[in-house]
Amino acid sequence: MVMYFNAGKTDNEQFAAVVNYLKLTYDQARRLHDEVAGAGYGYREMLQISRDLYGKQVVCLNLIDLLIGQNVGDIGRTCNLLCIPIGEIIGKSAWFGCDLTKYDIHCQCAWRLLDFKRRIIVASSDFYYPPSNMEWTESFKWDVEGGNLFDEKIAVFNASHKNLRIKSATIIGDIDLRIEFEGAVVFEAFADSSEEENWRILQRSPKSIHLVSRGNRLEIDSEHEGTVNADDTGDG
Repeated sequence: MVMYFNAGKTDNEQFAAVVNYLKLTYDQARRLHDEVAGAGYGYREMLQISRDLYGKQVVCLNLIDLLIGQNVGDIGRTCNLLCIPIGEIIGKSAWFGCDLTKYDIHCQCAWRLLDFKRRIIVASSDFYYPPSNMEWTESFKWDVEGGNLFDEKIAVFNASHKNLRIKSATIIGDIDLRIEFEGAVVFEAFADSSEEENWRILQRSPKSIHLVSRGNRLEIDSEHEGTVNADDTGDG
């Protein structure tokens, strides 16, 4: 998309840089153009105006960008909620006592983890099957820690991917999520509820922000406080 306003070459280049960085649609770029044309704004001023106009989109883009290059800890679950810890450990959960990382992905919709040949390594339905050395019986309890097929397979995956790092992250149509890791491992989450939460990306530091896929929309939730014990972060 090329759009020029009545200004010098440098101004047009800076405008184009903002549009490309924020991945603005034509209509969004047109509105930004109308706001900044002839005002002599530089890149930073135009970027701030864009943030004011398209707050949610900018938050989404910035949070996604922050995941790139981050290390991934051991993937696990709380009941049937998939948890992907990302980045440095910054404290302890005030509720569960477990380590909290700077970022996290929580997923409660359909998902799968693929290898470089797009073969499924482990997927959401594995929660509900017994380990490979057990036969299913009516007494099988899938939610017992370490007691299902997911627990078996993710333990093997974690042991063999200790230096997993995020290469790219993409939100597809406001509802699906795709994370590519170095080593050609891919995580895909598929929204499967028209109303309820599907997945969320959490940023815990320096400010608590949750990017939530709920139904057919993305929401920004910044009202999550008190999830980290100050005594464990060096702040108290």
